[in-house]
Amino acid sequence: MEQRLRNILYGNTTFSLISSLACIFMSKSIANTMGISSSQEILFIGIGVLVFAGYVLFVAKQSPLKKGFVKSVIAMDFFWVLGSLLIIAFNPFALSNTGILIIAIVALFVLIFGTLQTITLKKI
Repeated sequence: MEQRLRNILYGNTTFSLISSLACIFMSKSIANTMGISSSQEILFIGIGVLVFAGYVLFVAKQSPLKKGFVKSVIAMDFFWVLGSLLIIAFNPFALSNTGILIIAIVALFVLIFGTLQTITLKKI
């Protein structure tokens, strides 16, 4: 079961790494698509998610896995989902419909990782 959790964490790392690199290297086009006038916010999000990906990789490489670290990853995932839901609900940045859809899709993936990590951690 620990290997299954480790694999889920690796999946989370991979998704976060790909997302962060897209935000860093495609910040202007992502900002335009989302209806954001400045690409700096997307760049900063990308840098933050890159740091998160490094942390998740660090957690996944622990042997044995440290439950407290895994719980911190789960908490960060669920806070991301909560923040995404608030942005979708209130749209404080006047995002385009496509921008809202992007946030919803990313939040869905993050929710899946958080849920799988939670379920698997409880079985260890």
